[in-house]
Amino acid sequence: MALIITDEEIRKTGLSEHDLKVELAVHLFEKNFFTLGTAAEFCGVHKLEMQKELAKRKIPLHYDSDMLREDLHNLNEP
Repeated sequence: MALIITDEEIRKTGLSEHDLKVELAVHLFEKNFFTLGTAAEFCGVHKLEMQKELAKRKIPLHYDSDMLREDLHNLNEP
């Protein structure tokens, strides 16, 4: 499915196309519809850049105990 937002509609927001994508990605991430990777890909930026944007807005990353266990397991792999 394609969502078409006209140039006129984008201009009404006062945002650039990129900034509008960031706003959408941040909102969808915050609502748990996007992962960090999906949000970054949607905006066309690296995950680290997306993390910085979220940090700037004081939005925590989605990191649960299962992810911590997986990270700890991966650290202990030879």
